[in-house]
Amino acid sequence: MTMNKLSNFIILILLLILGTILYLAFWPTEVMQPNVQPYKINQSVIEAGQEIYFTADYCKFKPLPAKVSRSIIDTTIIFLAETTTNLDTGCKKVDTSVLIPLNTPPGIYYIQSTLTYRLNPLHEMNYRLVTEKFEVTNKCLVEKVCK
Repeated sequence: MTMNKLSNFIILILLLILGTILYLAFWPTEVMQPNVQPYKINQSVIEAGQEIYFTADYCKFKPLPAKVSRSIIDTTIIFLAETTTNLDTGCKKVDTSVLIPLNTPPGIYYIQSTLTYRLNPLHEMNYRLVTEKFEVTNKCLVEKVCK
């Protein structure tokens, strides 16, 4: 092999590697799609310390686990524990529960869930999903009646 052919071969290999890296890092890939936004809440008033249920209506296209970060939002943001989930692929309706912390002040809130899917070491997809608004009451904070 002459030096010119060798350098052309090396350039070709480097371009293939660069193309693969760019593909992995930037090619848009849809992992899931919500069918309804905001998700429907099953009860409009909830007492702090209880679980609230909502129906997640979605289609999932790739069998990947998701890191789920949830928060309860009104004028303040209450961050909840991060979880991991791996929902089945296909179009589904799933009832999901979230525990409203006992120290949540009364108010009108909605739940925001951020699902993060790692497609490969170079690319993540984030989906921000919200629920309808609901009212939180808190007898423990307001009336000092804690159970």
